[in-house]
Amino acid sequence: RFDYNQFGGNLGGPIKKDKLFFFVNYEGRRDSTGDILQGLVPTQQMLGGDFSATGKIIKDPFNSNAAFPGDIIPVSRFDSVSKNLIQYFPVPNISRPGANYITTPSDIERRDQGTIRSDYRINAKQTLFGRYSYASDDLGNAAYIKGLGVIRPDRTHFLVIGFTDL
Repeated sequence: RFDYNQFGGNLGGPIKKDKLFFFVNYEGRRDSTGDILQGLVPTQQMLGGDFSATGKIIKDPFNSNAAFPGDIIPVSRFDSVSKNLIQYFPVPNISRPGANYITTPSDIERRDQGTIRSDYRINAKQTLFGRYSYASDDLGNAAYIKGLGVIRPDRTHFLVIGFTDL
């Protein structure tokens, strides 16, 4: 699914005639792009150490590379990190050559930015201005498991002060 919304507005004018002026603006964007992700994920048997259905010989690196009996790795041999990561694998939901999992998550994007500016005429030869801009960009990547995509926040602040003397 594709959604794109862009919106904003601005306002400006004099605060004190021929002396002090202001300007403000805001822009926002919301973007959602659908993706199709498919691939191979471990089966429940594989996550339990049983690789007998793969047709591959599973070797034991701590036993002179001898084959594990029945191509089954005992759960007692699982590394603690591996045991903790198993929970993050999705369950296969299709059966086709080269893929056993498919999902359709969305990439999301949220952008907000605004600017405030003021100009002040000190006299006929001197002016002073100040401007502050802020931008906030949050980009979320689609993931195989909802909620586990990468969120990349980006915050920008920009301040300028200028003085002109003719």
